[in-house]
Amino acid sequence: MKLIKEFRARFILLFSITALLLLQSCVEIVEEITVNNDRSGKVALSVNIGKGNGLFGLISQFADLSFMDEIEDEAGKTVSVLKQQKGISNVVFEGGRKMQLSFDFDNHKNLNKALYAVSGNEKTMFTPAIYKLKKNSFVKNNITTWGKLMLEANKDKMPDEVVFDLVQITTIVHLPEPVKRTSGEGIAVSKDRRTATTSHFVSEILEENISTKMKVKF
Repeated sequence: MKLIKEFRARFILLFSITALLLLQSCVEIVEEITVNNDRSGKVALSVNIGKGNGLFGLISQFADLSFMDEIEDEAGKTVSVLKQQKGISNVVFEGGRKMQLSFDFDNHKNLNKALYAVSGNEKTMFTPAIYKLKKNSFVKNNITTWGKLMLEANKDKMPDEVVFDLVQITTIVHLPEPVKRTSGEGIAVSKDRRTATTSHFVSEILEENISTKMKVKF
């Protein structure tokens, strides 16, 4: 009888946590890019776990969150690499429940070289650019196929796929001039037409093969 009561209590607790996660959009990964008139800019990457202190505290009691420390350690290494890259400046990392890494770049070529360096690779003329900035246009290339390959290569380390239903990736692009037109899945433009935003859950990207490519003319 005692075991039945304990099982029931754990089931109710797990159900409650799941409901809270669904209601509070558990994890949001945001990449925010600000583009200047001279095609320099700023990149800010953040991970926000939960929207309330109560939720985070509740999860931390029943889940191993030591991976947060590992993320901060990796972020420290990333900061070190970024600071050594040509054209990259003002590299700042803030830890905690809402972690954020930000830095400035002088042009898109040096931005892409820096991102490749962070991944331990070298950007060459034969490797695709992640971001492109031309006169009056911003392009973020599709990384869906790359993401699938990465997950397949690391499937033994990946969490249960249900987690992907709770992880949302949002891209926000601030532009120096009003948006004229956009091309991509689910791009929303702000009222002043200077900000373009797109957001998808990881499960949508992987299962529905949604392209993450984003092109904005301004």
